[in-house]
Amino acid sequence: MAQPQISDPVSGTPQVPRAKLEEIFEDIRSHSVYDHEIHGCLNCGICTATCPSAHYYDYSPREIVQLLWTENLEGIYDAMQEKIWACAQCYTCAARCPFENSPGGLVMIMREVAIKH
Repeated sequence: MAQPQISDPVSGTPQVPRAKLEEIFEDIRSHSVYDHEIHGCLNCGICTATCPSAHYYDYSPREIVQLLWTENLEGIYDAMQEKIWACAQCYTCAARCPFENSPGGLVMIMREVAIKH
């Protein structure tokens, strides 16, 4: 049986095998600081409301946390194509989050994995 695939969200042409999406997520989740950076999400939006990048770009720290927390493989892959590069890594989101999540830290991990893949 063939692996389920999705289209590349940027070019729309190459297919990304489900196994590749799972490998990318496993690389993110197995990063040494991943468990320190994500603890759940109330979906309160404080991180996005205080994020300077969210005011100027199509970027939401809350979306990053939600994608990883819900293990949305296609959404994670999509965010790794462009959205994660809009983060200024100022960590205002981490300072404001009532759950002590660090979307900026998660973006750092995602950037490392994006470069690797």
